[in-house]
Amino acid sequence: MRTLETLLKLAQRRLDDVGIQAGEAARRLNALAMKRDDLLERERAEVEAGAADPATFHLVSAYRQRVKLALAALDVEIAEAQATSLRIREQLTVAYQEKSRFEQLVEQALQRETLRLEALDQAALDEAAINRVGRT
Repeated sequence: MRTLETLLKLAQRRLDDVGIQAGEAARRLNALAMKRDDLLERERAEVEAGAADPATFHLVSAYRQRVKLALAALDVEIAEAQATSLRIREQLTVAYQEKSRFEQLVEQALQRETLRLEALDQAALDEAAINRVGRT
């Protein structure tokens, strides 16, 4: 019984650790998405400013090209973060299933112990009844 409880605690700890990793992956993914949105917003503002200023208008296309390259790099990072997040979610599912399995085993062990104790009590009562009948 102690072994099952220990395994359950270990499974819970693993579930907690994977949950922390999932949170970190979600924060990283969110930060990358915000970085991408900020880059697009900056590009929009710079293009508007460049279109309004004839002196910098010719620089807009080069700036847009740099932003396009930066977006491509960010998209690769986002794809990697999504893949990592997916792997972590799968690990989280496995850890949850493992914890559930140990919870079921602990419950079954408790039920077996309860049945065993009830059987011992019943045997003691039966023996007492047999002894009482034997005396009369």
